[in-house]
Amino acid sequence: SMSHEEADKVFPLLYLPIMEEANKRSLRPWREFLPTAEWFGHKRRIGQLNAYIKDLLRKRWAQRFPPGASTDKCALPAEDIIDRIMDDVARQQGSLTKGVEEQLCYEIKTFMLAGHETSAAM
Repeated sequence: SMSHEEADKVFPLLYLPIMEEANKRSLRPWREFLPTAEWFGHKRRIGQLNAYIKDLLRKRWAQRFPPGASTDKCALPAEDIIDRIMDDVARQQGSLTKGVEEQLCYEIKTFMLAGHETSAAM
């Protein structure tokens, strides 16, 4: 449920260069191991994308479950899959732990990759 403006700001700067480097590495696997300028840039962009996604998750969690509020049931309707997952995490664990946050970050990147690459191929 990200706005088009927000997506246009994030994807060209972080996600697309990461995917371009990943595609280059599939043809030239040594790129993953040689500490070149591209290698350092790729690592930096992955860190920035992870930080962006985790910040987004923390904001969404705080919006859905304000401090002091019950995590039994969120008063807000679930707008997308992240909301549904967060509702389930709240019911089962009660809080957004670092481990869950890390796993959600990986899952979101998987969804973005699947959606982007499928659309791009068409």
